[in-house]
Amino acid sequence: MDTTGGARIARRFLADRARVGTIIDRTLVGLAIAAFVGALIWTVALNGVDPRGWEWFVVSGVALLLVCLLANLGQEDRVFGVLRRLVRQGVVRSAEPEDAVDAVAAQMLRRWPYTAGVTFAAFVVLMALLWFLAFGRWPFGNGGFWVELVLAGIAGVAVGRMIAFGGLGSAIRRAKLDVTPIPGHVDGAAGLRSIGWLYLRQATIVAALTIYAGFWWLMFPTYADGAYAHWSDPYLLLMLIGIVAEVLVCVLPLWAFHRIMVAEKAGNAQAADQQAVKIDRLRAARRTGDQAEQERIDAEIAALSVAWNDIETMPVWPLDVRVRRRLTVNNLLVLLPLALNAIAPGGWGQDVLEAFQGLASG
Repeated sequence: MDTTGGARIARRFLADRARVGTIIDRTLVGLAIAAFVGALIWTVALNGVDPRGWEWFVVSGVALLLVCLLANLGQEDRVFGVLRRLVRQGVVRSAEPEDAVDAVAAQMLRRWPYTAGVTFAAFVVLMALLWFLAFGRWPFGNGGFWVELVLAGIAGVAVGRMIAFGGLGSAIRRAKLDVTPIPGHVDGAAGLRSIGWLYLRQATIVAALTIYAGFWWLMFPTYADGAYAHWSDPYLLLMLIGIVAEVLVCVLPLWAFHRIMVAEKAGNAQAADQQAVKIDRLRAARRTGDQAEQERIDAEIAALSVAWNDIETMPVWPLDVRVRRRLTVNNLLVLLPLALNAIAPGGWGQDVLEAFQGLASG
C-alpha cells in the first residue's frame, strides 16, 4: 500500500488550513487597526487634539485589543513547534513521529473554526447584553454599539482559537501518543516546561483584557465626573467573563497535562519504593565492607538517592518556577480590582460584611 500519496495530501491539507488561520489572524489585526484609527479620529473630532480630553477608555480598549491580537500572531506555529520539541525530547513518543505530529495538528486545525464560531457568536451576544444592561434598552441607533459588536466578535474569534489550541493534551491522547514526563528533567517541569510557557502566553493575553475591564470598572464612578458610571456593572461582568476565558485558555489546557503527570508520578511510586528499600540494604551492607566496597556502595547509594529524589519531587504541573511566578502575578493583577473594591467604602466587601451582620443579628 502506497502511503506516500496519502501523507502528501494530509500535509497539503494542514498547510491549507494553517494558511487560512494566518489569513484570519491578519484580517483580525487589520480590522483592529482600522478600529483604532477610527477611535482616534472620533475622539479628536469630539474633543479636540488635546489628549487630556480624549475618551481614553475607548481608545485604550481598542489599542489593547490590537496589541493582544499582534501578540497572538503565529500561535499555530508555536503550538506545533512545542509538540515537535516534546517529540524530539522523548516526552511524547510515537513510532512515526512526523505522522503523529500531523495527526495532532489535523485534529486541532479541524476544530478551531467551530470553536471560534461559537465564541464569536457568544461574545457578540454578550456585548449586546452588556449594552442593554448599561442603557436599559437596545441602543440600535448608537454607532458605538455596532462598532463594539464588531470588536467583540474579533475578540471572540481570537479567544476561540486559543481555546481550540488549548486542546493539545486531548488531541495527543486521541492520537494515541505516549506522553511520558521525565523525573529530574533539567527544565524543572518533567520535560513539559514548554507547555507551561505556551499557555502562560495565552493566559497573559486574556489577563490583559481582563485587567483593562477591571481597571475601568473601578474608574467609571469618578471618570469624567461619573458620565460613564452606567458602565460599571457591565464592565464588572466583562471582567468576570475574562476570568472564565482565562480558565478556558490556560487552566483547562494545563489540567490535561496535570492529569498525565499525576498518573506518571503514581506509576513511578513503586520504583521509588524499591529504590528506598535497596538504599537501606546497601547502608546495612556498607557497615561490614572494606574501604573499596564502602566507596562502591556510596556511589550506588548516591545514584539511587538521586533517582528516588527525582521521582518524589517530580512536579505534577507543567510549570517551572518562572512560569508559576508569572501566572501568580497575572492572577493577582486580575483579582486586584476586586480586592481594591472590596476594601473601599461602599464596595462589595462592605456589602458582604453588612449582609453577614444582618444574618447574625437575626
